[in-house]
Amino acid sequence: KKRHRRTSMAKGRSVNEQCGFEVYKAAQNETHWLNEVVQRLWIHIEKSIQNLLHEDITTRIREEPLLKSFTFTECKFGEERLKFSQMKVRSKSSKSKSEKSEKSEGNLLEVFMEIDWNAPESDISVSLGSMKLGMRKLQLSGCILLVLSPLLERLPLMGGLSFTFPDPPKLTWEWTGVAGMGITGIAGALEEVMALNIKEIIVHAIFETMVVPSRVFIDIADLAKSRHLPQDQRIENYRSPDPIGVLSVTLLEAARLPAADFGFAVGGSGGSSDPYVVVKIGSKSWQSLKRMKTLNPKWGRAHAMDFLVYHMEQKLFVDVYDSDLLSKDDLLGYVCAD
Repeated sequence: KKRHRRTSMAKGRSVNEQCGFEVYKAAQNETHWLNEVVQRLWIHIEKSIQNLLHEDITTRIREEPLLKSFTFTECKFGEERLKFSQMKVRSKSSKSKSEKSEKSEGNLLEVFMEIDWNAPESDISVSLGSMKLGMRKLQLSGCILLVLSPLLERLPLMGGLSFTFPDPPKLTWEWTGVAGMGITGIAGALEEVMALNIKEIIVHAIFETMVVPSRVFIDIADLAKSRHLPQDQRIENYRSPDPIGVLSVTLLEAARLPAADFGFAVGGSGGSSDPYVVVKIGSKSWQSLKRMKTLNPKWGRAHAMDFLVYHMEQKLFVDVYDSDLLSKDDLLGYVCAD
Protein backbone atom coordinates (compact mmCIF):
# COMPACT_ATOMS: atom_id res chain seq x y z
CA LYS A 1 0.00 0.00 0.00
CA LYS A 2 2.94 2.33 0.49
CA ARG A 3 4.17 4.16 -2.57
CA HIS A 4 7.91 3.85 -3.12
CA ARG A 5 10.02 6.36 -4.99
CA ARG A 6 12.19 5.29 -7.88
CA THR A 7 15.63 4.44 -6.49
CA SER A 8 17.58 3.41 -9.58
CA MET A 9 20.90 5.27 -9.51
CA ALA A 10 24.04 5.25 -11.64
CA LYS A 11 27.14 6.93 -10.19
CA GLY A 12 24.91 8.82 -7.77
CA ARG A 13 22.58 10.16 -10.47
CA SER A 14 18.81 9.68 -10.58
CA VAL A 15 16.99 8.21 -13.59
CA ASN A 16 15.97 11.72 -14.72
CA GLU A 17 19.56 12.92 -14.52
CA GLN A 18 20.81 9.89 -16.43
CA CYS A 19 18.38 10.79 -19.22
CA GLY A 20 19.41 14.45 -19.26
CA PHE A 21 16.31 15.90 -17.59
CA GLU A 22 16.13 18.68 -15.03
CA VAL A 23 13.29 18.41 -12.50
CA TYR A 24 11.76 21.07 -10.27
CA LYS A 25 9.39 19.99 -7.49
CA ALA A 26 7.08 22.76 -6.36
CA ALA A 27 6.11 23.38 -2.76
CA GLN A 28 2.54 22.60 -1.71
CA ASN A 29 1.39 26.24 -1.77
CA GLU A 30 2.85 26.91 -5.23
CA THR A 31 -0.24 25.46 -6.94
CA HIS A 32 -2.57 27.97 -5.27
CA TRP A 33 -2.44 30.31 -8.28
CA LEU A 34 -3.41 27.45 -10.62
CA ASN A 35 -6.44 26.56 -8.52
CA GLU A 36 -7.45 30.23 -8.64
CA VAL A 37 -7.21 30.13 -12.45
CA VAL A 38 -9.39 26.99 -12.51
CA GLN A 39 -11.94 28.74 -10.30
CA ARG A 40 -12.30 31.62 -12.75
CA LEU A 41 -12.28 29.45 -15.87
CA TRP A 42 -14.61 26.79 -14.49
CA ILE A 43 -17.55 27.55 -16.77
CA HIS A 44 -15.32 26.99 -19.82
CA ILE A 45 -13.58 23.95 -18.29
CA GLU A 46 -16.94 22.36 -17.47
CA LYS A 47 -18.15 22.93 -21.04
CA SER A 48 -14.98 21.39 -22.50
CA ILE A 49 -15.43 18.29 -20.31
CA GLN A 50 -19.04 18.02 -21.45
CA ASN A 51 -17.94 18.21 -25.11
CA LEU A 52 -15.30 15.53 -24.46
CA LEU A 53 -17.96 13.22 -23.00
CA HIS A 54 -20.50 13.90 -25.77
CA GLU A 55 -17.97 13.47 -28.59
CA ASP A 56 -14.79 11.42 -28.01
CA ILE A 57 -15.96 9.33 -25.04
CA THR A 58 -19.40 8.60 -26.52
CA THR A 59 -17.80 7.53 -29.81
CA ARG A 60 -15.57 5.06 -27.94
CA ILE A 61 -18.49 3.66 -25.93
CA ARG A 62 -20.61 3.15 -29.04
CA GLU A 63 -17.93 0.89 -30.49
CA GLU A 64 -19.37 -1.80 -28.21
CA PRO A 65 -22.00 -3.78 -30.21
CA LEU A 66 -24.66 -3.58 -27.48
CA LEU A 67 -24.15 0.13 -26.78
CA LYS A 68 -24.82 1.68 -30.19
CA SER A 69 -27.57 3.89 -28.74
CA PHE A 70 -25.63 5.05 -25.66
CA THR A 71 -25.94 8.80 -24.96
CA PHE A 72 -24.96 11.26 -22.25
CA THR A 73 -28.22 13.20 -21.86
CA GLU A 74 -27.18 15.51 -19.01
CA CYS A 75 -23.74 16.57 -17.73
CA LYS A 76 -23.58 18.88 -14.71
CA PHE A 77 -20.79 18.77 -12.14
CA GLY A 78 -22.02 21.04 -9.35
CA GLU A 79 -20.09 23.74 -7.51
CA GLU A 80 -17.00 21.77 -6.50
CA ARG A 81 -14.00 22.52 -8.75
CA LEU A 82 -11.13 20.18 -9.44
CA LYS A 83 -7.98 20.98 -7.46
CA PHE A 84 -4.29 20.61 -8.30
CA SER A 85 -1.42 19.83 -5.92
CA GLN A 86 2.09 18.35 -5.86
CA MET A 87 3.32 20.00 -9.06
CA LYS A 88 6.55 18.88 -10.72
CA VAL A 89 8.16 20.45 -13.80
CA ARG A 90 10.55 18.51 -16.02
CA SER A 91 12.59 19.68 -19.01
CA LYS A 92 15.56 18.52 -21.00
CA SER A 93 18.84 19.83 -19.69
CA SER A 94 20.02 22.93 -21.58
CA LYS A 95 22.58 22.41 -24.35
CA SER A 96 24.93 24.63 -26.21
CA LYS A 97 23.62 26.29 -29.34
CA SER A 98 25.89 24.16 -31.48
CA GLU A 99 24.49 20.92 -30.08
CA LYS A 100 21.12 20.04 -31.57
CA SER A 101 18.89 17.23 -30.43
CA GLU A 102 17.46 15.06 -33.15
CA LYS A 103 14.80 13.55 -30.90
CA SER A 104 11.51 15.20 -30.05
CA GLU A 105 11.77 14.03 -26.42
CA GLY A 106 14.29 16.79 -25.72
CA ASN A 107 12.15 19.55 -27.23
CA LEU A 108 9.50 19.84 -24.55
CA LEU A 109 8.45 21.04 -21.14
CA GLU A 110 6.40 18.70 -18.94
CA VAL A 111 4.23 19.59 -15.96
CA PHE A 112 3.01 16.82 -13.64
CA MET A 113 0.25 17.59 -11.18
CA GLU A 114 -1.79 15.61 -8.71
CA ILE A 115 -5.46 16.18 -9.45
CA ASP A 116 -8.36 15.69 -7.06
CA TRP A 117 -12.00 16.26 -7.92
CA ASN A 118 -14.78 15.44 -5.48
CA ALA A 119 -18.13 16.43 -7.01
CA PRO A 120 -20.94 15.25 -4.66
CA GLU A 121 -23.47 17.44 -6.48
CA SER A 122 -22.67 16.06 -9.92
CA ASP A 123 -25.71 15.23 -12.04
CA ILE A 124 -24.87 13.10 -15.08
CA SER A 125 -27.58 11.19 -16.92
CA VAL A 126 -27.11 8.50 -19.55
CA SER A 127 -29.54 6.52 -21.66
CA LEU A 128 -29.30 3.19 -23.42
CA GLY A 129 -32.47 2.44 -25.31
CA SER A 130 -35.26 2.49 -22.73
CA MET A 131 -32.83 2.27 -19.80
CA LYS A 132 -32.16 5.55 -17.98
CA LEU A 133 -29.33 5.86 -15.46
CA GLY A 134 -27.93 8.68 -13.35
CA MET A 135 -24.39 9.18 -12.06
CA ARG A 136 -23.80 11.08 -8.81
CA LYS A 137 -21.01 11.65 -6.26
CA LEU A 138 -18.34 11.68 -8.96
CA GLN A 139 -14.76 11.34 -7.69
CA LEU A 140 -11.57 11.59 -9.75
CA SER A 141 -7.99 11.52 -8.49
CA GLY A 142 -4.60 10.81 -10.02
CA CYS A 143 -1.64 12.43 -11.74
CA ILE A 144 -2.17 14.44 -14.91
CA LEU A 145 0.61 15.27 -17.37
CA LEU A 146 0.67 18.48 -19.43
CA VAL A 147 3.22 18.60 -22.24
CA LEU A 148 4.28 21.79 -24.05
CA SER A 149 5.94 20.69 -27.28
CA PRO A 150 7.62 21.31 -29.56
CA LEU A 151 9.26 24.38 -28.07
CA LEU A 152 9.77 27.11 -30.67
CA GLU A 153 12.13 30.07 -31.03
CA ARG A 154 9.25 32.31 -32.05
CA LEU A 155 5.83 33.16 -30.69
CA PRO A 156 3.72 31.42 -29.45
CA LEU A 157 6.85 29.63 -28.08
CA MET A 158 5.16 26.21 -28.18
CA GLY A 159 3.81 24.29 -31.14
CA GLY A 160 1.21 22.39 -29.16
CA LEU A 161 -0.21 21.47 -25.80
CA SER A 162 -1.25 17.97 -24.83
CA PHE A 163 -2.64 16.45 -21.66
CA THR A 164 -2.93 12.85 -20.58
CA PHE A 165 -2.77 10.57 -17.54
CA PRO A 166 0.47 8.54 -17.24
CA ASP A 167 -1.47 5.98 -15.17
CA PRO A 168 -5.21 5.28 -14.99
CA PRO A 169 -6.74 7.69 -12.46
CA LYS A 170 -9.12 6.60 -9.73
CA LEU A 171 -12.62 7.22 -11.04
CA THR A 172 -15.76 6.34 -9.06
CA TRP A 173 -19.43 7.29 -8.91
CA GLU A 174 -22.78 6.02 -7.65
CA TRP A 175 -25.65 4.99 -9.89
CA THR A 176 -29.15 6.38 -9.57
CA GLY A 177 -32.24 5.51 -11.57
CA VAL A 178 -32.81 1.90 -12.64
CA ALA A 179 -29.76 0.57 -10.80
CA GLY A 180 -30.52 2.56 -7.66
CA MET A 181 -34.22 1.79 -7.10
CA GLY A 182 -33.66 -1.20 -4.84
CA ILE A 183 -35.27 -3.74 -7.17
CA THR A 184 -34.83 -7.23 -5.72
CA GLY A 185 -34.82 -10.74 -7.07
CA ILE A 186 -33.56 -11.87 -10.47
CA ALA A 187 -34.63 -8.62 -12.19
CA GLY A 188 -32.70 -6.54 -9.68
CA ALA A 189 -29.63 -8.73 -10.00
CA LEU A 190 -29.68 -8.48 -13.79
CA GLU A 191 -30.00 -4.69 -13.61
CA GLU A 192 -27.09 -4.47 -11.19
CA VAL A 193 -24.96 -6.59 -13.53
CA MET A 194 -25.97 -4.42 -16.50
CA ALA A 195 -25.09 -1.23 -14.60
CA LEU A 196 -21.73 -2.71 -13.58
CA ASN A 197 -20.93 -3.65 -17.18
CA ILE A 198 -21.89 -0.19 -18.43
CA LYS A 199 -19.69 1.39 -15.76
CA GLU A 200 -16.70 -0.74 -16.80
CA ILE A 201 -17.23 0.22 -20.44
CA ILE A 202 -17.48 3.94 -19.62
CA VAL A 203 -14.29 3.81 -17.52
CA HIS A 204 -12.50 1.85 -20.27
CA ALA A 205 -13.58 4.40 -22.91
CA ILE A 206 -12.28 7.29 -20.79
CA PHE A 207 -8.98 5.51 -20.21
CA GLU A 208 -8.64 4.69 -23.92
CA THR A 209 -9.06 8.41 -24.68
CA MET A 210 -7.10 10.00 -21.83
CA VAL A 211 -4.47 7.54 -20.55
CA VAL A 212 -1.00 7.02 -22.09
CA PRO A 213 -0.40 6.37 -24.96
CA SER A 214 -3.59 8.28 -25.81
CA ARG A 215 -3.68 12.03 -25.25
CA VAL A 216 -5.60 15.13 -26.16
CA PHE A 217 -3.38 17.31 -28.37
CA ILE A 218 -4.05 20.96 -29.22
CA ASP A 219 -2.20 22.24 -32.27
CA ILE A 220 -1.45 25.81 -31.13
CA ALA A 221 0.96 26.80 -33.91
CA ASP A 222 -0.91 25.03 -36.76
CA LEU A 223 1.86 22.48 -37.19
CA ALA A 224 -0.47 20.36 -39.33
CA LYS A 225 -0.35 23.07 -42.01
CA SER A 226 3.45 23.34 -42.04
CA ARG A 227 5.00 21.13 -44.71
CA HIS A 228 8.68 21.88 -44.24
CA LEU A 229 9.23 21.36 -40.52
CA PRO A 230 12.24 19.42 -39.17
CA GLN A 231 11.56 15.78 -38.39
CA ASP A 232 11.40 16.43 -34.62
CA GLN A 233 8.71 19.12 -35.02
CA ARG A 234 6.24 17.21 -37.16
CA ILE A 235 2.81 16.94 -35.61
CA GLU A 236 2.59 13.14 -35.66
CA ASN A 237 5.38 13.01 -33.06
CA TYR A 238 3.14 14.78 -30.56
CA ARG A 239 -0.29 13.39 -31.39
CA SER A 240 0.96 9.82 -31.16
CA PRO A 241 4.53 9.60 -29.79
CA ASP A 242 6.69 6.52 -30.19
CA PRO A 243 7.27 4.24 -27.18
CA ILE A 244 10.52 4.67 -25.26
CA GLY A 245 10.91 0.97 -24.51
CA VAL A 246 9.36 -2.43 -23.85
CA LEU A 247 8.68 -3.91 -20.43
CA SER A 248 8.56 -7.71 -20.29
CA VAL A 249 6.55 -9.17 -17.41
CA THR A 250 6.57 -12.85 -16.45
CA LEU A 251 4.05 -14.22 -13.94
CA LEU A 252 5.60 -17.01 -11.88
CA GLU A 253 3.61 -17.58 -8.69
CA ALA A 254 1.85 -16.12 -5.67
CA ALA A 255 1.99 -17.29 -2.06
CA ARG A 256 -0.24 -17.18 1.02
CA LEU A 257 -3.19 -15.48 -0.66
CA PRO A 258 -6.26 -14.80 1.50
CA ALA A 259 -9.18 -17.20 1.20
CA ALA A 260 -12.29 -15.78 -0.45
CA ASP A 261 -14.39 -18.94 -0.91
CA PHE A 262 -15.82 -20.93 1.98
CA GLY A 263 -18.24 -23.85 2.01
CA PHE A 264 -18.60 -27.56 1.58
CA ALA A 265 -16.53 -27.58 -1.59
CA VAL A 266 -13.34 -26.80 0.29
CA GLY A 267 -13.98 -29.13 3.23
CA GLY A 268 -12.20 -28.31 6.44
CA SER A 269 -9.32 -26.46 4.85
CA GLY A 270 -10.57 -23.10 6.13
CA GLY A 271 -11.38 -21.76 2.70
CA SER A 272 -9.70 -21.28 -0.65
CA SER A 273 -9.66 -19.02 -3.72
CA ASP A 274 -9.70 -19.26 -7.50
CA PRO A 275 -7.01 -16.65 -8.24
CA TYR A 276 -6.06 -14.90 -11.43
CA VAL A 277 -3.82 -11.88 -12.04
CA VAL A 278 -4.37 -8.66 -13.98
CA VAL A 279 -1.28 -6.67 -14.99
CA LYS A 280 -1.73 -3.07 -16.16
CA ILE A 281 0.47 -0.30 -17.50
CA GLY A 282 -1.10 2.80 -18.98
CA SER A 283 -4.35 1.92 -20.72
CA LYS A 284 -3.21 -1.63 -21.55
CA SER A 285 -3.83 -4.72 -19.44
CA TRP A 286 -3.23 -8.45 -19.50
CA GLN A 287 -5.09 -11.17 -17.59
CA SER A 288 -3.65 -14.54 -16.61
CA LEU A 289 -5.36 -17.90 -16.59
CA LYS A 290 -7.35 -18.81 -13.49
CA ARG A 291 -6.01 -21.31 -10.96
CA MET A 292 -8.65 -23.32 -9.10
CA LYS A 293 -8.94 -23.76 -5.32
CA THR A 294 -5.47 -22.71 -4.21
CA LEU A 295 -3.87 -20.04 -2.04
CA ASN A 296 -0.42 -20.66 -3.54
CA PRO A 297 -0.97 -20.56 -7.31
CA LYS A 298 1.78 -21.17 -9.83
CA TRP A 299 1.84 -20.09 -13.47
CA GLY A 300 5.38 -20.33 -14.84
CA ARG A 301 7.50 -18.62 -17.48
CA ALA A 302 5.03 -19.34 -20.28
CA HIS A 303 2.76 -16.71 -18.70
CA ALA A 304 4.49 -13.60 -20.01
CA MET A 305 3.48 -10.34 -21.65
CA ASP A 306 5.31 -7.41 -23.26
CA PHE A 307 4.08 -3.86 -22.61
CA LEU A 308 5.06 -0.79 -24.58
CA VAL A 309 6.25 2.01 -22.27
CA TYR A 310 5.65 5.59 -23.38
CA HIS A 311 6.82 7.62 -20.40
CA MET A 312 9.27 7.33 -17.49
CA GLU A 313 6.54 8.20 -14.98
CA GLN A 314 4.34 5.21 -15.84
CA LYS A 315 3.80 2.60 -13.15
CA LEU A 316 3.15 -1.13 -13.29
CA PHE A 317 0.02 -2.34 -11.46
CA VAL A 318 -0.52 -5.97 -10.50
CA ASP A 319 -3.93 -7.00 -9.07
CA VAL A 320 -4.84 -10.49 -7.85
CA TYR A 321 -8.54 -11.46 -7.91
CA ASP A 322 -10.65 -14.38 -6.82
CA SER A 323 -12.91 -15.53 -9.65
CA ASP A 324 -16.60 -15.79 -8.74
CA LEU A 325 -19.36 -17.09 -10.99
CA LEU A 326 -22.40 -15.30 -9.54
CA SER A 327 -20.91 -12.20 -7.93
CA LYS A 328 -18.24 -9.57 -8.46
CA ASP A 329 -14.70 -10.94 -8.33
CA ASP A 330 -12.96 -10.24 -5.00
CA LEU A 331 -9.66 -8.34 -4.87
CA LEU A 332 -7.15 -10.49 -2.98
CA GLY A 333 -4.18 -8.13 -3.16
CA TYR A 334 -2.24 -5.71 -5.31
CA VAL A 335 1.18 -4.15 -5.82
CA CYS A 336 2.36 -1.04 -7.66
CA ALA A 337 5.91 -0.75 -9.03
CA ASP A 338 7.56 2.50 -10.20
